[in-house]
Amino acid sequence: MPAERIAMRQVRDVLRLKAAGVSGNEIARRVGVASSTVRLTLKRLAVAGLNWPLPSELTDAALEAQVFTGVGKKQGYLLIWIAVRGISAPSMHRAGRQFL
Repeated sequence: MPAERIAMRQVRDVLRLKAAGVSGNEIARRVGVASSTVRLTLKRLAVAGLNWPLPSELTDAALEAQVFTGVGKKQGYLLIWIAVRGISAPSMHRAGRQFL
């Protein structure tokens, strides 16, 4: 059974605290989620290209759509790894071919 999604208020708190230099374990304690949830949320935010401060016009629905796009769809760790590191599309194509 899939885990329940983190609330958008908590997503905003995770991003705000990370930008303030708070450790992942301390973020988890303050927000009230597991450390693994903090790590996964930060990865999803990085893939979505979101940084603190978030645009004031970004609604919870829009934030959820950006953060959880593709959730439930099988995605390779390679693609997440490439996206988190900001590798360009041509480089991504070459990197992906190395692992095939």
